[in-house]
Amino acid sequence: MPNNGDRRLIHCSKCQAENADERRFCGECGAPLAVICGACAFENASAVKFCGGCGASLAPAPKEPEPTSSDIAGHIIQAPSGERRQVTIFFADLSGYTVLAEALDPEDLHNLVGRVFDVIDRIVREYGGTVHRHVGDEVMALFGAPVAHGDDPLRAVRTAFDTHAAMAELGAAEKRDLAVHIGIASGEVVVAGQGTDTGAGESNPDAAPEYAVTGVAANLASRLNDMAGAGETIISDAVYRDVDSLVDAESLGEVAVKGLDEAVLAWRMTAFLADGERRARSRFVGREVELSMLNSVVASVAGTGAGRAILVRGEAGIGKTRLLEEMEGLAKTKGFACHKSIVLNFGVGSGQEPIRVLVRGLLGVPSGAGEGEHRAAAERALRSGLIEAEQREFLNDLLVLEQPDELKGVYDAMENATRNQGKQTLVAGMVKRMSASQKLLISIEDVQWANPLTLAHLAHITMAVSDCAVVLVMSSRIEGDPLDQAWRGSTGGAALMTVDLGPLRNDEALQLATRFLDATGDFARNCIARAEGSPLFLEQLLRNAEGLSGGEVPGSIQSLVLARVDRLNDADKQALYAGSTIGQRFDLDLLRYLIDDPDYACTVLIENNLVRPFGGGYLFAHAMVQEGVYASLLKARRRELHLRVAGWYSNSDPGLYAEHLERAEDAGAAAAYLAAAEAEAVKYHYESALAFAERGLGLATGRGAEEYALACLQGRLFGDMGLAAKSITAYRHALSLASGDLDRCPALIGLAAGMRVTDEYDDALQALDQSEAIAAGAGLTSELARIHHLRGNIYFPIGNIDGCLQEHEKALAFAQDAGSPEGEANALSGLGDAYYLRGRMKTSLDHFQRCMDICRANGLSRIEIGNSYMVAWTRLYQNQVSEALAEALAAAEAAERVGYRRAENVARLTAGRIYYECGDLAASRSHLEKGLVLVEEMGANRFKAFHMIYLARILHAEDGTQTEAREMAGEALQISRDTGITFLGPWALSTLALVSDDPGDRQSALDEGEAIINDGCVGHNYFAFYRDAVEAALAQADWDAADVYIVSLERYNAPEPLPWCDFFMQRGAALAAHGRGQRDTELRRELSRLRDAANQMGIMRSVPSLDAALAELTG
Repeated sequence: MPNNGDRRLIHCSKCQAENADERRFCGECGAPLAVICGACAFENASAVKFCGGCGASLAPAPKEPEPTSSDIAGHIIQAPSGERRQVTIFFADLSGYTVLAEALDPEDLHNLVGRVFDVIDRIVREYGGTVHRHVGDEVMALFGAPVAHGDDPLRAVRTAFDTHAAMAELGAAEKRDLAVHIGIASGEVVVAGQGTDTGAGESNPDAAPEYAVTGVAANLASRLNDMAGAGETIISDAVYRDVDSLVDAESLGEVAVKGLDEAVLAWRMTAFLADGERRARSRFVGREVELSMLNSVVASVAGTGAGRAILVRGEAGIGKTRLLEEMEGLAKTKGFACHKSIVLNFGVGSGQEPIRVLVRGLLGVPSGAGEGEHRAAAERALRSGLIEAEQREFLNDLLVLEQPDELKGVYDAMENATRNQGKQTLVAGMVKRMSASQKLLISIEDVQWANPLTLAHLAHITMAVSDCAVVLVMSSRIEGDPLDQAWRGSTGGAALMTVDLGPLRNDEALQLATRFLDATGDFARNCIARAEGSPLFLEQLLRNAEGLSGGEVPGSIQSLVLARVDRLNDADKQALYAGSTIGQRFDLDLLRYLIDDPDYACTVLIENNLVRPFGGGYLFAHAMVQEGVYASLLKARRRELHLRVAGWYSNSDPGLYAEHLERAEDAGAAAAYLAAAEAEAVKYHYESALAFAERGLGLATGRGAEEYALACLQGRLFGDMGLAAKSITAYRHALSLASGDLDRCPALIGLAAGMRVTDEYDDALQALDQSEAIAAGAGLTSELARIHHLRGNIYFPIGNIDGCLQEHEKALAFAQDAGSPEGEANALSGLGDAYYLRGRMKTSLDHFQRCMDICRANGLSRIEIGNSYMVAWTRLYQNQVSEALAEALAAAEAAERVGYRRAENVARLTAGRIYYECGDLAASRSHLEKGLVLVEEMGANRFKAFHMIYLARILHAEDGTQTEAREMAGEALQISRDTGITFLGPWALSTLALVSDDPGDRQSALDEGEAIINDGCVGHNYFAFYRDAVEAALAQADWDAADVYIVSLERYNAPEPLPWCDFFMQRGAALAAHGRGQRDTELRRELSRLRDAANQMGIMRSVPSLDAALAELTG
């Protein structure tokens, strides 16, 4: 049609005269002119009401009356408005209408058509559609306007199938062959309200308001309807791409459509798939090789019961999640129960860590369950044998349940490493036990963000699955993949199958593209090229196809995400922004709080594939979606939202409260991290506590008090974790930040505690002197109790006998003044050590028992376990051998259970010593060697010498190992020289004397030992040395020397006589008398009494020499 400038001319079909486009009749002949559609420029006959090109109404818009005050006040008539929407348009025509018109009376035909309309209208509304209009025998319906459902193409297709079935039923009732033909198309249209429909209102409340629908999709749906035969439905390619996994359809290829310049793809629907078929038809594209590998693993595990661990690696967006979902579907068909957990990089709430989520899934605890359901699950696990009774405290921790009273003390006393080890063993054991009755597929996504604890759990599970019917599949980005050589080493050599995902091949990308549009077009080729084989990039680009024009393609994921976000309504857009500040995963209640909308639902976000339901909350469809949305927020808005999130968590989750304050750049973030770290430390979650403290330190630089408090906490945490050197460094940093003496005091105490462990005694004492001056001046009784206790503990190994006693007496007094049961228990323990140092073993035992009483009364389990072995050790000097052994074994078991290595080490030393005295060399060796392993782990050489002393004695008692016995005794002596001769030197020297064959070496060792004793040393040396010296003298028939050593022991024993000393002095004297030749009845009775006493106590190592003497006397 020719144009004259910007003015459009209309040719008269009768006389061919040119007319201006505003004319309705020809100016030359008066014939009616064609009506040009204002929406799509289609020429329509003058008499038609709706455009044949797009379906828009051709009626002139009614002239708006001038508004009146009543109009404004009541808002009765609203001005037309429009919006761009993705809509699916449904046309249905009654087939054979002309035949029916000829056969029926007009009134009967009218009534029949009315019944047809009623049936179709009802089905349309049942599926959430809107009946747009009835024209003649045709129904036009909209799906997606005025309300979108996300699956509107599916709703339209279901309406079509149900309509065909309903027409057959209606025809049977009418005794006529009734059928319709249907056309469906979808696309972006402009939907504009036409005011209030005259049929709607109080008189007809069910009538729908009228809309003007403008766009190509309307014309396409009408044309497809024309193409369909009776009982057929023809759909556009856009509709087919949305429902292809749900229907069987026959391709009609490219068809020409009147009013459209280019041919379009069309499909004739033939069947709607049943549920089972639908699930089997996954729209998975490519990855045939990788999927085949994974499927073969699943089949192998199902068949053999031997599990496998798999790592699927690939760049972000490469399709790891989609591949795991497909693998899960395959596993379910082979009878596997599938459990999934995701590692998040931000926004992980308390109790939502991936392993805890996995455990809840394994136990069948639903998301959002309360404490009662968690406790019930724990009880079921225990009753069913899924966990052992001694693992209850670990399961309670994993389920975030408070420990019951009978377990709290034990769990409090545990080393952090032991708690972690216990939880890891429990989870791996649960998986293994569950697999005995149910094959399992466990998938853990995004392990590149896993912390060391999660990685340790995964290592344990990897080791466990090798001999049970479990497939463990993990996914990770290649960059930052934490499953490195060190991690693989921690799995004990367990097999790990690695599947690296590369970009999609071009043919696979083409397959994916055809799901969205014609893959041969320029736009599709451009998308495929720009996506570079990334399924996520390609899918996002193609999902935006209809919203992009002129070859416009966003250059990054962020722009791809925003291109879709910008098409959301404002409410959903604001919800998405708010959700991105919460993290990759968010809860609906929190989201509603942020946007001040208590009724908000994420339906539209789900429909737009921006978020998906997960674990009782919602998860962004991909981490990059969340990151892209979040990055688009203005800083001010971002800070505002984070502050609101922080407010939500302020009383429920200290960690998330701190994280969001940090992201809000709030000045209170550092203090919040301090509180979060303290909260985690109370639960013995030292790793997370330390992480919070370090994040707080990063924010507190230059902020005096906060930085100081965080540095002190960091030092304390390192100390609790057994990392003394790092603790010292942290406390030194705290000292550099101290604003005054009151700040310096706790830092100095912490510094001294660390230095005590690293044997930096002089520096530790100097730090305690400084802290004492500050604490005394300020009247800090609790701090003074700790200072004196630490100083007394340092005096113990360096042999300051009087100082050790004095310091612990002061510590006890200050602890009692402060009302501190913990301080009092520590002081009593210290006093036990002080009296032990002085050789007052009975008084020492009394103090240790008082310490234990306070611990048990106040739930101080760790202090209790740390002192129980000393009760056993000092009880031995009361000749309560069986009681001492029982206590030593119990102490070793308790210390092992909580991972208290120092306590376990000394408990095993005690048990080894007692077993040696009882003559059970095998049991003695077992405990001593276990203790030696612990010593090596701790680097505590002082105790290494102790174990070697008794191992040397065992070697000496065995045949053919005399040389090894001397070498071990010599090594123990050297260690004693290196670590402080006064602690164990005389005991090591007397051992060397016992195992030496050379008389000169033996005497030299005894002389040196006696010299050290005369200069002063730890009390236990006196008892051990003199007893051994008597034994050595008896072995050499040096009866006078034996008497001298007995007298020396008696002198040392006199202030507080011990039954142990009495027995060995009496035994030595009797054997010396026998050696001199005494053979009277009195000696025989004494020897017999001593033998009976030894047998009664069970110290069988002391019996043979007594038996030999008695045999000679009675022979």
